[in-house]
Amino acid sequence: MPADGAVRLEQRGRELVELLPRVDRILSPQGPVRMEKGRVVVSPLEAEERPPRVEHLEETLTARLPLIDFPDLLIEVDQWTGFSHHLRHLNGREPRRPDFLPVLYAALLAQGCNFGFARMAQMAEIPVDRLAWCTTWYLREDTLKAATDALVNFHHRLPLSQRWGGGTLSSSDGQRIPVAGKIRNATALRRYFLSQGLTFYSWTSDQFAQYGTKVVPATIRDATYVLDAILDNTTELSLVEHTTDTAGFTVILTSVGYTRMPDRGERGRLRPASPHDTPSALLCSRAAPAYPAAGRGSRASPRHAVSMPECFPLLRGRRTMPIRRITHDNGTLQVELLDDTGTAVPEVAAFLRHLAARDYSPNTLVAYAHDLQHLWRFLALSGLTWTQLQPPHALDLLAYLRTFPSAHLVQRLGLTLTTTHDGSPARYLAPKTINRILAAVSSFYDYMITAGQFPQANPLEKIPEPLAQRLTERHRSFLAGIHRQRPLRRRVAVRTVERLPRVLEAHQVSALLGALRSTRDLALIRLMLDGGLRPGEVLSLHLEDVAYGRRRVIVRRRCDHPKGVRPKSRVERVVDLHEPTTLDAVNTYVMTERPVDASTPFVFLVGGRGQRRHEPLSYAALVKLFHRACARAGLREPWMTPHSLRHTHATRMWEGGMRELTLQKRLGHASVESTRVYTRISDPVVVADYRRALGSRTDTPTVVTTDEVSS
Repeated sequence: MPADGAVRLEQRGRELVELLPRVDRILSPQGPVRMEKGRVVVSPLEAEERPPRVEHLEETLTARLPLIDFPDLLIEVDQWTGFSHHLRHLNGREPRRPDFLPVLYAALLAQGCNFGFARMAQMAEIPVDRLAWCTTWYLREDTLKAATDALVNFHHRLPLSQRWGGGTLSSSDGQRIPVAGKIRNATALRRYFLSQGLTFYSWTSDQFAQYGTKVVPATIRDATYVLDAILDNTTELSLVEHTTDTAGFTVILTSVGYTRMPDRGERGRLRPASPHDTPSALLCSRAAPAYPAAGRGSRASPRHAVSMPECFPLLRGRRTMPIRRITHDNGTLQVELLDDTGTAVPEVAAFLRHLAARDYSPNTLVAYAHDLQHLWRFLALSGLTWTQLQPPHALDLLAYLRTFPSAHLVQRLGLTLTTTHDGSPARYLAPKTINRILAAVSSFYDYMITAGQFPQANPLEKIPEPLAQRLTERHRSFLAGIHRQRPLRRRVAVRTVERLPRVLEAHQVSALLGALRSTRDLALIRLMLDGGLRPGEVLSLHLEDVAYGRRRVIVRRRCDHPKGVRPKSRVERVVDLHEPTTLDAVNTYVMTERPVDASTPFVFLVGGRGQRRHEPLSYAALVKLFHRACARAGLREPWMTPHSLRHTHATRMWEGGMRELTLQKRLGHASVESTRVYTRISDPVVVADYRRALGSRTDTPTVVTTDEVSS
């Protein structure tokens, strides 16, 4: 382009003269595009006749689609996704009555179909006040968003959705809808409405899942709200690119640089870009909390960007560098860490392929990807590449992780440091999580050193740990000390607390077993409680693994579960089950409740009449049924998980007199150090010495078995 404006205008004039004859040929008097009374008229396109094969295809598809009532569809989708579990009461503790779900479904239909409470009460035969109460206490913005996220995540995991897109591209647009009466945010806009109306602004992924919706005034430009759902995205969609129309696109350039759109209090006045403003192509703001920008003390509010990669550096870890999961046709999972441009990071991809070649589980690959995600975010904030990381930078990495806010909801047993992030409550990363991240970073650099791509020493140095030889609680063989190898530890690490495992008391076990509603659930819980099986081990059991005559189950190493469930241990073992009620529950389930027409060899299957019938039970389903049983039994301790049943079994076996090595073999621990966790709870020698010091007799603790509890 020439620097002289006059030359450019002359060029454009010549182009106009060359194009005008072509326009004259297009504007014929009888053509679809013509001139009438000095105005350009474009005739509407005429509908084409559809071929017979298209008519046949439409009839075939219509015949295959079932005609069902909308409430039945809502109930079936809830059975697939469990979205109603996220619609919780405001206090979070009120138990649901058995007749609550119909009321909740009716309230959803009343709101979604705009029936109103009175009409819905007549159709569903539910009192109006009951519908109003349910809507007020359960259908809130936060619960509806959590339920929507559950639907989007379920849709994202479907194989058919992966054919449409990978969930990395999204788009947004607004719909103008007229309204009547006094409604908040309703404004007059004669271009669209006779009186007043609203704009329903929605965000949709490339998998055709609507992950965000917002009601906004129709008189405000769409670009003001484009990034709202993108930045608040809590689904599994790894959004990298976003598209919108011209109404959602705003860039303002001046001779000074980028500027911001004014706040409403600035009365339409634009100001030059401040040196503290973030040099991004976005620059709209409105009355909303300001995000931290690059400059110190800046009040730039990067809420609405032209493209997501340009706003990524502003977010300090929010949705930056997403993780992409690709499931191939053969069932293998490929995990990739994407940079700000949506391209897979080659070094991390090579490391994850190396772990996959070593037969690491899919969940482990995802965990390593998330751990290295923290490293790459730190490198981006520090202006470093992965080859420039030195041991002094490891101290900065530790400080970064200690102050990193995590909005992920978790349950922790002890006191937790909390903070706020973007106006929402957040927690700091747990010490064990930070140590796991540092270990993953160390493993990554060990791999790079072995591959010849990092000629230096590992930035996360390891130093000898002489205190390890003097720790009495650490297991050492009788030949320990004769070899030259010495224990090592990382120089940069966080000190952690070694907590005792929590176990269920006798009355809690009794309440839990009494709250189970199916024979399948009873068999699951008993195998973990009486056999000490891990959740992955009990879900991976085949019918041939249960030996009723010999009263035992065989835990085998398998990777054929369609939902990615895998046993943790790589050593197969035999678990004896001499409690008669345990195998009796399994036998009753297999003979009476398990679908007889199922072709899969897995023991525990999805029942009912839904689409997932005959599918092997997933870990998420196990967690859900366990928490629901705990809620019915009134057990609401945060440490109560399916794995706590294994802790309960191990503790009772140890207190009953089982030796360390025997308990290690029964539990399938690779090291006796893992078994020693349970020996710290109640050491018979310590108890005997304590009683001897008090002058009382030495007795062994009384053990309460699940058979005694059930009886």
